[in-house]
Amino acid sequence: MPNAHRPSAGGDPATQLGRELLRLRTARGLSLRRLARLLGMTAHSGLVDYERGLRIPPRDLMSAYIRVLSPHDDGLLEVYRAALDSRAARRVAAFRPLAPVPAEGRVAPDHLAEHHVLTGLAQTLENVADQLRVLAAAWVAPGPEVAEGTGS
Repeated sequence: MPNAHRPSAGGDPATQLGRELLRLRTARGLSLRRLARLLGMTAHSGLVDYERGLRIPPRDLMSAYIRVLSPHDDGLLEVYRAALDSRAARRVAAFRPLAPVPAEGRVAPDHLAEHHVLTGLAQTLENVADQLRVLAAAWVAPGPEVAEGTGS
């Protein structure tokens, strides 16, 4: 019988993200309550859905996850990007109208509009990825000028 507290073993990127969040949290010996506090949250109940792959954390929460669980590794960010890409692709596929295939040599206007929508979506996703890269690069370990125990 599958464990209800563990994400399923599917290949879905959101499920993979959930498994990675769970793995990183447990590897650091953090309870859900402690992780919620470190992430700046007042309750931990929503974190379970992220670890099960049922939901994808919003960008600001994912930034906090990366800061707390994986500050020196881009792996978590890459899994997050893959989950966002997969979700976007599913949404586009769900709303893309089924248009008849145009006759050879003719371009259907619907296909041109669809191309513009998909190009815009791709650009938006690239912008989000760029912002996440900037955020990840900004999180570096404190330099030698911050001495432990000096209060500075």
